[in-house]
Amino acid sequence: EFDRGVESADGEALFLELEKSDRPRLVSWAAMNVDRVVIQLSATEGEAADKHFAEPSGFDDFEWVPAGIDFSIALSSEDRGVGDFGLAVYNLSAEPPPGVTKDGITFRQTTASHELAGAAIGDRGVSEVSFEVTIPDGPLQLATFCQASAFTSRDGAPWVVYSVEGDQVLEGGCVDQLVWDPAIGADLWRGGWGGPYEIGGYSPGERVTITAQLIRAAGDRRPLTDPEARLGVGLYRLVGTVEQLSADQTARNLVENYGHTWALDSVLPGSGKTQTFELEARWRERFLGVVTYNFPRTNELGVMLDGLELQRIGFGDSAYRNGSFDFGLLWQTPTRQSFDGSSRWIPEKLTVDVKNPTDQGDYWVLLYRRADELG
Repeated sequence: EFDRGVESADGEALFLELEKSDRPRLVSWAAMNVDRVVIQLSATEGEAADKHFAEPSGFDDFEWVPAGIDFSIALSSEDRGVGDFGLAVYNLSAEPPPGVTKDGITFRQTTASHELAGAAIGDRGVSEVSFEVTIPDGPLQLATFCQASAFTSRDGAPWVVYSVEGDQVLEGGCVDQLVWDPAIGADLWRGGWGGPYEIGGYSPGERVTITAQLIRAAGDRRPLTDPEARLGVGLYRLVGTVEQLSADQTARNLVENYGHTWALDSVLPGSGKTQTFELEARWRERFLGVVTYNFPRTNELGVMLDGLELQRIGFGDSAYRNGSFDFGLLWQTPTRQSFDGSSRWIPEKLTVDVKNPTDQGDYWVLLYRRADELG
């Protein structure tokens, strides 16, 4: 729901700063009487603002501001002294969307690609939650959220163990951050902590109990005692269409990420330890980049854009089956500043670098384009 708005006129730059909140927000913007808008975003104190350009907009675009961070946005024109600008801030409405809700946290009934089959949200301080569900048709994924003290054991951070009918199927970490929309964890890779987790081996129509238990650490299996801990788990089934990448790897044609819906545009297959992809001019818009992979064993996976590293993840020496991660918005329409803000930058090359002892396995770069509008 609408909270407040600010505006400026006659070419005056518009700046808005939001202090940390315990709830997420949206910031929408508008610009008139200007050829192109310069947008500067900052979500981390002390770091340089991310600067990009965009076409004039009438509150049909927005930025999602997660809970627990400071945020600022500035609007201006490339040409000094021209342009009228506006910013609008939206808070969570009191009426949650359809789904399972408790204390303001909601497992949404539907996302871009998934439908909720069942969920449970625990009370504050409860370290175990469970629910009964009838297994639906289609591929299944668990979406979770977990909030707990960062470290409660010398063996590491809190850990969550997931089981079906008493048999452990998964386990993963817990972070000290509350996620208001854990359904996103079933739909893409950012926005839901500890997900998505695929599960299988169950027949449609079978009635099962799904349980999530919060323990002290991966190396300390005792239940966690934390009066402020929050835990929830939901089961989603895939209802959207997928692109078949290989015999055992797919890509969803429609996904959600940071409040926006994205449609799969292009698939770039890769192999070997390092591969560089030439980026077509039509991709120099606002795209979401995702790497999905299937390795018998790998140590590290990195993504670079024009030689500048965007993200690098490590898996250690243990065997790793498959998975996906997004490396954020690659670039904005039609150009973007270099990372130091000194000059315009149009990316031309995307490089995937793999440290893979077996030199086997496959990976794919998935490029998604925006498929939604505000309101």
